[in-house]
Amino acid sequence: MTTLSFPASPSVGNTFVSGSRTWTWNGSKWVVQSNGSVSSTTIADGTITESKIANDAVTSAKIAANAISSSEIASSAVTSNQIASGAVTEDKLSNAAVTEIKIANASITSAKISNNSITSEKINDSAITTDKLGANAVTSAKLADGVVTSVKLAANALPQSLGTGASVEFKDVVLTRQPDSSRNHYNRKFKYFIHK
Repeated sequence: MTTLSFPASPSVGNTFVSGSRTWTWNGSKWVVQSNGSVSSTTIADGTITESKIANDAVTSAKIAANAISSSEIASSAVTSNQIASGAVTEDKLSNAAVTEIKIANASITSAKISNNSITSEKINDSAITTDKLGANAVTSAKLADGVVTSVKLAANALPQSLGTGASVEFKDVVLTRQPDSSRNHYNRKFKYFIHK
């Protein structure tokens, strides 16, 4: 029987050949390679470095699930083509991440605006036009004192005559038809004609 004389003080990965057989030192023992092949038991942990891996040798099937973390991804490596449709959800967006330039024109519809979110500060001056007002939207409570001038009154907006006992008040002036009045009264300031 042939006596094997393995090298003393071998380093991890050192091989020893005797005849047609090869042994590899894995750090703790010499492991024989069957038929000249290298098995996982003959490879010491941490001995396969980047230089030992051929280009494109690591396929997706060789990568364990969740093995690629953010530190393994190069800057700007993830493009829009790499992001699945619907993958960017609300919890993936940081606060204030969506800026004005990121919002497409006409993309904010009424359904996207929460109740009471549009305040007076958000409305441009003169932005509320006649067609924006609903029917009967302007009530007397919304009119400031003294804003309805004569030019704002339509022709014949005030009655031409008053019934008995009726009156019309213009600020501090009251025109009243008396039951026994036989005279016509004409107020030049208000141009209001009262007749019997």
